[in-house]
Amino acid sequence: MRSTREQRATGKAAVPQPAEELRGVLLRGRYRLERVIRSGARAVVYQANDRQLRRRVAVKLVWSASASVAQRLQQEVRVHSALHHPAIPELLDVIDEAELHALVMEHVDGTDLDDLLEQLGRPMGLSRLRVLAAPVISALGYLHGRGIIHRDVKPANIVVYEHRLRERAKLIDFGVALERGRLPVEARIAPELVTGTLLYMSPEHFNAPESVDERSDIYSLGVTLFQMVTGTLPFYARSATAVRYAQTLEAPPSPRALNPDVEPGLEELILTALEKDPARRFQSADALRGALERLRDRPEGRWKRWRRRLAVSRPPRPRRWLDATTQVP
Repeated sequence: MRSTREQRATGKAAVPQPAEELRGVLLRGRYRLERVIRSGARAVVYQANDRQLRRRVAVKLVWSASASVAQRLQQEVRVHSALHHPAIPELLDVIDEAELHALVMEHVDGTDLDDLLEQLGRPMGLSRLRVLAAPVISALGYLHGRGIIHRDVKPANIVVYEHRLRERAKLIDFGVALERGRLPVEARIAPELVTGTLLYMSPEHFNAPESVDERSDIYSLGVTLFQMVTGTLPFYARSATAVRYAQTLEAPPSPRALNPDVEPGLEELILTALEKDPARRFQSADALRGALERLRDRPEGRWKRWRRRLAVSRPPRPRRWLDATTQVP
């Protein structure tokens, strides 16, 4: 959601640079780029107009020509093209030319959960959490059933939108998704690096990256749920080394200590998802979904009394290097 400097480009579309916006460029005589909706270290996502089918689409442009990025894009296309689930945007087209690499996807007109939590400014209640988490858990169950690990579940990769006057959510960005049994791109090129988002990485990402499986996504979703109900993160530090230490060795704080309105059963669910040992977590997305469905709503009442305390305990908004998909030595 971070916009860049606006400028109109003409002529042949080229691979964009990080701080450059190509609003107005027409790709393949069909997709007119309108505005930046997401940007990252290796790519930028535009809202675009499909002139042929007269609909809005999302276009992900990759600007790096390195071998690792090209291989990662091929991996993303292979994974995403086989997915058909209501909580996952469809991959519609692939542009792979000499100087241009792009994915054209279903456009979801909404805001990511990260921005939504920032706007909300307070913890989310169980009813709303269940509405938003349920489709994401369903999407993860679908992925895992097909042997795919997302590897980057976080609020910034969950888009919240409205459909028929009701909130819905979709899981997006399969840039680092991995097929079970296939060696990650970074492992083939730079084995000393691990890829993901530091604040949401499971301990095994650091300790044994080759053992990362579906339960790693459960952990990352646990961090997300913790953030939704407390307004803060279970682990936060100002350096990559300190975050790595916290994720692998420190126990998460009690959600109820930060927000007493959290239902005891919901706290147990979150802490189970955040177990350091994958064998102690929920073993599948279906198990997590069942536990969430069994929870009963609890009237909110004491939040205002604890608002000042939470404001003091909440860490500052993560710096971009902590909040983005990162390669960590």
